Amino acid sequence: STVGTPLDRPTNISYLCPPMMNLRVRLSGTSATIMVDNDGPFTLPQVTERADYSVYSDGLHVLQIAGDNASYGTGRRLRECSRN
Repeated sequence: STVGTPLDRPTNISYLCPPMMNLRVRLSGTSATIMVDNDGPFTLPQVTERADYSVYSDGLHVLQIAGDNASYGTGRRLRECSRN
């Protein structure tokens, strides 16, 4: 059997965004499905992919992921999050 690349398999990541927000992210190919506390899920298409970070957005929700850190928000206000 062939083993797919990591992008072929969904990856689940949990982030904590101080002071109280929990962000759960499921990365799958060119999209991210997110749950914010008990709100969602929202599926965000990938809009930027670089070697050091990726950006996902549906025009309202914005998720940026760089290593173990993420930024999430709606509109122009993003909150810094760290891997939980």
